[in-house]
Amino acid sequence: MSRIVDESLVLAGYNCTTPRRVTLDLGETDLLSVGVTIVAFTGINVFTLLESVDGTNFVVVATINEHEVGTTIWHVGPVFSRWKRIQFTPDGTGGNSTFTVTINAHNNTVVSTGSTVPSKVEFL
Repeated sequence: MSRIVDESLVLAGYNCTTPRRVTLDLGETDLLSVGVTIVAFTGINVFTLLESVDGTNFVVVATINEHEVGTTIWHVGPVFSRWKRIQFTPDGTGGNSTFTVTINAHNNTVVSTGSTVPSKVEFL
């Protein structure tokens, strides 16, 4: 198994009060781990993992309603959909959060071309 990405930071916020998201192109990825680490927060903020086969129409795969500090890890395998989106939505009543989102991505083939390293195609 070849590792394509190791602990790559894909999204972060410091006292973030506005929605943020990142869309990833996971062309050659077979296994994906997403780590959401929450350092501080107010309100009940939401982290969502979505997927798409066309990069346009996304469906929710997993959701975290932020209730305490710590780390949540989503393991996705096999990765069927090429596109993944991770988004942060703050509590509508003045919530904020300090957080980081990292990924590990693997390719199960003996040799990976390495030409399709997961890349950010959208960052808001």
